[in-house]
Amino acid sequence: MEGEPEFENAAPPRPGRTALRWIAGIVLAAGLLSALTALLVARWHDAQLEAANARVAAATLQYELRDRAGDPRTSAWTGCVPEGLLEHVAAVERRIDAGEFDMELRTRGQLEGAVGRALSIAGAPDRAARRCQSALEALTNAGVNLRERLLSRKFPAVSGSLAEERSAARLDWARALLAAGDLDAALREALLAVEEFEQLEALKTGGLVFLPGLPPSSGARLVAAEAVLALGDLERAQALGVAVLQTEPGLFHTNENSAHSVLAAVAGARGDHETAVMHRRAALETLGRFADEDGEPRARRSFELAQALAAGPQAGWSEAVGLFERSLLARRAGACGDCDGLAQHLAALGRCLAQTGDARGARAALGEATAMRERLFGADDPRTVQVRQEWDQIATLETALEREEAVRRAAVADAPKDEDTHAHVVELNDLARALKAAGKVRESEPYYAQALAMQVRLVGQQGGGDDAGVATLMNNLGLVKAQLGDRKGGRRLLEDALAMRRRLFLDHDMDVVESLINVASWHHADGNFERAFELESEAVALCRQLTPGDDIQLAIAIDNLGATLSDLKRYDEALALHREALAMERRLIEGDDATIAQTLDELGVTLYRVDQNAEALLTLTEALQMRRRLFDADHPDIVRTLLHTAWVQADSGDHSGALHSYRDALERSLRRPHATGEAALDALDGIGDVCAAVGSHATVADHVLAAGRALLALDSASADVRARCKQTLGAFYRSWEAAGPSPERDARAAEWAGLR
Repeated sequence: MEGEPEFENAAPPRPGRTALRWIAGIVLAAGLLSALTALLVARWHDAQLEAANARVAAATLQYELRDRAGDPRTSAWTGCVPEGLLEHVAAVERRIDAGEFDMELRTRGQLEGAVGRALSIAGAPDRAARRCQSALEALTNAGVNLRERLLSRKFPAVSGSLAEERSAARLDWARALLAAGDLDAALREALLAVEEFEQLEALKTGGLVFLPGLPPSSGARLVAAEAVLALGDLERAQALGVAVLQTEPGLFHTNENSAHSVLAAVAGARGDHETAVMHRRAALETLGRFADEDGEPRARRSFELAQALAAGPQAGWSEAVGLFERSLLARRAGACGDCDGLAQHLAALGRCLAQTGDARGARAALGEATAMRERLFGADDPRTVQVRQEWDQIATLETALEREEAVRRAAVADAPKDEDTHAHVVELNDLARALKAAGKVRESEPYYAQALAMQVRLVGQQGGGDDAGVATLMNNLGLVKAQLGDRKGGRRLLEDALAMRRRLFLDHDMDVVESLINVASWHHADGNFERAFELESEAVALCRQLTPGDDIQLAIAIDNLGATLSDLKRYDEALALHREALAMERRLIEGDDATIAQTLDELGVTLYRVDQNAEALLTLTEALQMRRRLFDADHPDIVRTLLHTAWVQADSGDHSGALHSYRDALERSLRRPHATGEAALDALDGIGDVCAAVGSHATVADHVLAAGRALLALDSASADVRARCKQTLGAFYRSWEAAGPSPERDARAAEWAGLR
């Protein structure tokens, strides 16, 4: 029908159905949203967990790298690259390059920096520079992301800490570039690091950020100074070194000694020897305020001071020798094997020993340096050739003692066999004297005994009776027997010689003076100072009567009497006699002489006993230098003066110096053929005393144990020496155990003391 609506029969919709649909839709949407949110949260949580795991893995790798690599300065000093370090670093690099740490820029940057530092230690400067550059880029990008998230405004410390890491990474890059030889780039990055550190230090001072352990800008200045020094810009290098000293002085400032080293290098390049030595000494003294006395930093600075002294006037050569030897002990202890740095050290020591006149010591050091470079580089390498040429020049030199010994041996070898002649007796006696003068006391004994037996047979053929030759040989053999520990046999021979000389010469001959001195020396060594004083007083009076003027025998007698008076605590009289003897000897003898060295040694000991330690140390140093020029490196007189020097150093509070002197004496005494072990035992006792005073047992424990075992293994060591050695080692471990209880130390102490 027209006008009627369509679908008029359709049913009307149910009330509320549309609303229900809306409600159902909302519920469904809420469920979907909740599920999506849960999924996103789970994914976010997984991402955070993955990032946390990556950070933990990266931190673990950093600790592993640090533990494997160690201190870069130590590695450079000893030439000891940890075994497997390069392979381990390469494995970490593969994980970085595979993208394992890409989601965390800061984590990656930290790990890249650790890899770069490890590569520097491993001797791969180019790879180290690339990794340090990547570390800087990653940390820089991490900083941009932080600013975009406005974390720098909400958490200034987070931003400041990241900025510190970025500047430290730049400094690492500068160091790597310097090691790789890219001096201009190293200088550029070091100066940028200086600027960044100065900005951070200003923020820290103003309290805007909290940056614990901020590396000072002086570290970056030092890298810049080394770069400009290598570029030859001495003025700028000096300015940077002075800036370090001026901007951050402090009792424990770790960069102060490095700044002094830079300034010393500048002075050395200008030829200003005195200033170079001054700064090298300041570097060592500054480091000594806080560094381990026997550690790598102090040894390295000692070596540098020795180099500076050796390059200057003769007055500094002997001090240089001591510093070279002292630092060599630490360098050997840290080295894993042969390295060019160690060879360079030995060569420098050899040259300095040659300058001081110690030809034997120079030959030994240069010979070891030559052999080491041959193993490292081959025989034809220029570095090997250079040190071999120096060794060849020294090797042709012979000391006076060596020449005399060679001549005497040849004379004895050429003498007719099985034939008693006076000439043969003289040759045997002279060879024995030459061996004894060279410190080969045990080797001299059979020659003296052979000469005495031959002289007795010759005298018997002529009717027997007292004989001056027999008395002389009894005197000489008696001294040797007493020195080797046969005190009863030595005393009998010395007293028989004195009695025979009295009968022959009626106290009107210098041979009687000699016998009086020698018998007195036996009583002195036996602790009977009163009897020694009586005999020495008689010797001095008789000698003054026979020789009114200067005489070397009179000087020896006066010096011996002074030593006995010193042991009797009559120090003023002793000092007067030592100085009288020394003045007489210097009037009679020019240059180095064994008698003068002995008097200097005795004078130094007496000065020490009256608390004049400064003068005592100077006197003993002069005696030591003279003996080193006169004798073989392991001569017992050198060992004796080293022990006396250690007394003074320990009493003056120089425990590090005393420990070095004792260790030096110990090593020399153990190297001597046919050593009795008594000097080594005295050195071990001294080491134990120093360790008990300052608690440095751990530093020398391995050395003491090895030396003690070597001493016990000596065929020539007496039963008394062996027993004392065990007691000494036991006391060392008991002292260590008291300082820090340990079952192992307690067991060692009991073992060596013979309690178990």
